[in-house]
Amino acid sequence: MMNPRAVLGVLAGLGVVFAAYLFLLPQAEEPREKESPLPTYEDVSPEDAVEEQGIENKNFKPEVFSFLEAGDHVEDEKNPRLLRHYGGEGRSGKDDLRLVQGVIELFWRMTKDPDQLVLGSNQDLLRNLSGANSLGVQYVSPDNDYLNTSGELLDRWGSPLFFHANSVTDIEIRSNGPDRERYTEDDIVVRVQTPIQPKR
Repeated sequence: MMNPRAVLGVLAGLGVVFAAYLFLLPQAEEPREKESPLPTYEDVSPEDAVEEQGIENKNFKPEVFSFLEAGDHVEDEKNPRLLRHYGGEGRSGKDDLRLVQGVIELFWRMTKDPDQLVLGSNQDLLRNLSGANSLGVQYVSPDNDYLNTSGELLDRWGSPLFFHANSVTDIEIRSNGPDRERYTEDDIVVRVQTPIQPKR
């Protein structure tokens, strides 16, 4: 039988060890109030984004609205004339294609279905962007100076743009460049993509 003093000594030792264990446990943090997430650009309507181009939001992607100039605003939502600066002075061929990229991105965002964009010829796609769509929106005004009599969108050197669909959510926009010949060194290419998936 153990000596009572020995038993007390063992118990005291265990108590010290247990107290040390409790002391060394990480202090549980008080639950913090959950912060509201910043809206992403998918949460911002096209109309709000047009009005709030100066929005301070690290998740907002202003390049989606890069076709809008400082001071621009959309007066008619059915005919926003988004390529009004296309081919303008002080711009480059790449800038022009970025404007077209922005229009296609906006079309996808507003229709919420990439399948609604007709991926055929230049003429077919521009007809779609000029009002022949489910929303009836003329993203590109039919009287745009760079639309030829066949309804094709021309680059600043007078050649029709070439649209190549890698998929319904990935389109390559190509300008022939100053030499007006396709697949040469001065070609200008911009790709437009969307994470939005077709509904069907």
